[in-house]
This record gives sequence, structure tokens and C-alpha cells, in this order.
Amino acid sequence: SAARTLICNMPDAEILDLPALQAVLAEIADSQPQIEGFRQAALEPVRDHLESAKAQLASRLYDTCDGALYVGMHAYLMDRIVQQISEIITQRYFSDLKPITIMATGGYGRGELAPFSDIDLLFITEVVPSRDTETSYIESMLYFLWDLGLKVGHATRTMAENITAAQDDITICTSLIEMRFVTGSETLGNKQISAFQKWL
Repeated sequence: SAARTLICNMPDAEILDLPALQAVLAEIADSQPQIEGFRQAALEPVRDHLESAKAQLASRLYDTCDGALYVGMHAYLMDRIVQQISEIITQRYFSDLKPITIMATGGYGRGELAPFSDIDLLFITEVVPSRDTETSYIESMLYFLWDLGLKVGHATRTMAENITAAQDDITICTSLIEMRFVTGSETLGNKQISAFQKWL
């Protein structure tokens, strides 16, 4: 079955000015030939967009007292942030990256992200990363998210390793039941979900 994605009826512009964020990231990438320089220069603008969106979410929560709406929109917001960072650094700094997918797991995978909750990410590769490119990409993603002040739970496994881990650990198995595609190779994400459901 196709990888699940978070569906939300609210347009991006209502909580996150996506075109503005994309424009500023592209402008910074144009001026920074190295990923380290990009991370340093892009951190404050991304944080500003994130904090502005979070403030809007908090305001809506106070106005509506609708916690279900908040946790769904918060997960949606984090999807967008992770997607934009991944897409720009892949295009500009890791263009030879082998297929990698980023999946949300746990509560985040269900599309429910409470304030201050961990953002649980699973990086899935077809084979064990053995190249500097794949390792550097994963590290760059994590460093950026950590520098934003986010609490990120993470794991990197191949498709086969996910099945083995699920067999050995019920907690991992439960988190994988709720995994959801965020960004990267959607084809690989679909293959992982199909393989996991077949095993399950």
C-alpha cells in the first residue's frame, strides 16, 4: 500500500509562509557553497518561521481549546520544516545521494505531535550507508533540527534491518506500525511499508 502522508485541510499559508521560507533557503544556498555554511546561515531564518507558526498554533489552541486540531497541525508543521530542509540540502549539497527516505514514527507517525514532544524520525536506506554522502546527509539533517532546539529521536536502518529490529523489539515493532512518509524517496517508503505489512 502507498506510504501514508499527513493530510490537513488547512493551506500552508495559514500557519507557515512556505513560499517565503523556500525563497530564503534558496537565496542562502546560492551564497553558501558548503553545507556547514548553509546550516549556520539558514538556522535563524528557519527558526523565525518555525516560531511564528508555533505562535499561531498556540493562539488557535487558546481560542478553540481544540487539542486534536493542535497536535495534528503541529505534526503537519514539522513535516513541512523537515521537508524543506531535506529538499534544499539534497538539491544543493547532496545531489548524488542514493535513495533515502525519512519516515515519521510513533505518535508523530500517527500525525499527533504534542508541545515539546520528540520528533521521531526513521532514516531508511536500501543498503547500509557506506559512503560519506549518505552519512553526511543524515548528520546534516539531524544537526540542523537539533540546532533549531527540537527534540529528535532518530534511527537509521535498511529495509531488512527494520524487519529484524521489529522481530527483536516490540517497541520498535509498534513504532513501525505507525510509520508515515515525510520526505525523500517515496518509492523506498512505499516498499518499506509494503514489506513491513507483509511481514506483520
